Amino acid sequence: MTRGQANRKVFPQGLTARVSALACAMLMTGMLSALNVRAQNAGGPPPQPSTSPQVTADIMVQENVKAKTTLRGHVSYEGTGRPVRRARLILLARNNRGSEVTGITNARGEFQIKNVPEGKYFIMVDAAGVVTPISLVDIESLNSDKVDYEEIGKQFEEVSIDGINDKEVEVHARRGGAISGRVTYQDGDPAINVQVIIMRRRNGELKPFFTSLSASALFGNRTDDRGSYRFAGLPPGDYVVGATENIEHGDARRNSDDEFMGGVMLGGNSLVMTYYQDATSARNAASIQIAAGEEEKNVDITLAERALHMISGTVKARNDGRPLAHARVSLTSKENNSVINQVAPFSEFMPASETDEMGQWSFNEIPDGTYIITVQPAYEAPETMSVTQVESQEAPARILSHNKKKFSQKQQDVKVAGHDVTNLVVEMAEGARLSGTVTVEGGKPVPGGLFISLQPSDEQPAPTAPSVISPNGNFVLDGLPGGKLNVYVYTPDNKYYVKSIIAGGVDLLREPLLVQESAELKGVRIVLSTDSGTLTGHVLNGPGGAPLNNTRIVLYPVDPALWTRPGRVIFDGTDETGAFNVSGAPGEYLFVVMRNSESAQLLNEEFVKSRAATATHVTLLANEPRSVEVIAPGVK
Repeated sequence: MTRGQANRKVFPQGLTARVSALACAMLMTGMLSALNVRAQNAGGPPPQPSTSPQVTADIMVQENVKAKTTLRGHVSYEGTGRPVRRARLILLARNNRGSEVTGITNARGEFQIKNVPEGKYFIMVDAAGVVTPISLVDIESLNSDKVDYEEIGKQFEEVSIDGINDKEVEVHARRGGAISGRVTYQDGDPAINVQVIIMRRRNGELKPFFTSLSASALFGNRTDDRGSYRFAGLPPGDYVVGATENIEHGDARRNSDDEFMGGVMLGGNSLVMTYYQDATSARNAASIQIAAGEEEKNVDITLAERALHMISGTVKARNDGRPLAHARVSLTSKENNSVINQVAPFSEFMPASETDEMGQWSFNEIPDGTYIITVQPAYEAPETMSVTQVESQEAPARILSHNKKKFSQKQQDVKVAGHDVTNLVVEMAEGARLSGTVTVEGGKPVPGGLFISLQPSDEQPAPTAPSVISPNGNFVLDGLPGGKLNVYVYTPDNKYYVKSIIAGGVDLLREPLLVQESAELKGVRIVLSTDSGTLTGHVLNGPGGAPLNNTRIVLYPVDPALWTRPGRVIFDGTDETGAFNVSGAPGEYLFVVMRNSESAQLLNEEFVKSRAATATHVTLLANEPRSVEVIAPGVK
């Protein structure tokens, strides 16, 4: 999949495992900052969070943006007109143009924010008990490019700033609903400093969310010395509340970023939750209905007493049975009882243990249930290549001849039912290995910042570690799982596109690579080209309609056989003026404007077929920029 002009417009990306605490908090809003992956995607969607080496991510501030507007105004409570005093204001930008813009009200509720960049903003009043735009967005949607700005726009007025002229506004803060209660032990003692989580029930599913950007909202609400808790600023809806003690199931070491993210994800990594009323499973929890401004008190939770067990075992190499030390073993609930499973299904934030020198690991205080054990082998730094190896076209062969294969990730189910599970053996197979070369058409040099990754062609892929590519284009990917894998090539900018990927006579841009466990596949040939086509223009909401801003667009090849092939699909989005600028392989395309609810259908053949008849046909010509105005048939 190709992204056009990603430095102009970037949709919210999945959370990476190593962004800083501040960047995480800002990214949670989906609007406060631009998390811009600098490696442009010329062969697939951006890589998902994993334990593999990360893509460099920076908060980008676009240059030459008009930023001389002074925004003045007054904030009062809706219904009473009383001023909102000494409250922080945050301008949430619909475009991903820059860092957050903030201000604060005075004793009369007045504020002044200078040097506001041009753009469209929602004004968030970050005060206790006030409904915020953030509270309308599920954490899952912030993690997957599905923020529904239209829904936010129905309840919060959008302010347009031209970056030149000053503006004055009246902001009405709406008090939200509240849920409060106590958490106690079975003997009636207050449960002090336990974490309390809240989820919203929508369409039969429970979705965690943030009420605001306060510390308690980001890190999770905790009970006080009386066991009491309170959630405020809730929009109308159905809610589920649960509580958990501080439990460390495994012994794996975590860095500060992992600790931060585990805390942010509303429930830490505890697998022992109790929900209102007396439920040990989220799906069996009672719902609390909250109307606007209403408070539901006495939502009390008594922590359930239940038998807790141990899971322990050994990780071994399948080929010779030797124990594997320093492997990371993580545990997730297959029954989805853990809140963390719904929010961040990445092993960094799950209960985890590390194997010792004998390959042994264990988990403590595990309730009955069915779990998935995921084992990731210890990271092994690649052997340093000599200058001769780097410069030689034979470098991959030399590396393969004396480096041991890496083990591939392994998953295994385990059921806990009334007793400990011990002596569980997880056998790790050597992963497959892929090697080859990257060339640029016309004998041009291979660009720096290029990397390659593979993902299983299933619904929720786990990417492999990206390959290291030498200056002459040689690469090796190791520790690959068996199965059907899509090859993704990420180029540094839109100047390049992937013209072909050939392995054993198979065109990997048309079909996935079938990898046998522990196999070795050499001679993969990847060809890049700089003969990209460029298309610019605007998307309008119906004939004569207004520009569709911040809307996702996708260009599908007219050949139906390529509709579900990520390497042949171009995706991007319009900016705040409805403009777009995409680049990609020359050819004929169907220009599809995506609705907010259609993000998950991106590579679904039936979806593309349903939109093909009304899609605008466009053409990308090699090295030739073209312009087109696209009429969307009532997208919003």
